[in-house]
Amino acid sequence: MRKNVQILICDRCGKSVMLKEKLLNPNTTQPIYESRPDGWISICDERNPYAKDNLFKELCPDCAKSYNDMIESFWAPKEIKGED
Repeated sequence: MRKNVQILICDRCGKSVMLKEKLLNPNTTQPIYESRPDGWISICDERNPYAKDNLFKELCPDCAKSYNDMIESFWAPKEIKGED
């Protein structure tokens, strides 16, 4: 028997997770899936303006943490030397 699933794949490390289909209303034609596990995030990557079909990237919890740490270190206030 074939089951409908949705697969989340981390765009950085390749880890994957399967989300099972859940049926809330049998009259719907579009499947509804389980919510993503805790820690998985989607980021919007607009660096390539020609890749409009692949703007959103999925990140697993480990990659999401390293991504958030990198963003925080980039935007952290820096001390400017020479100012007293």
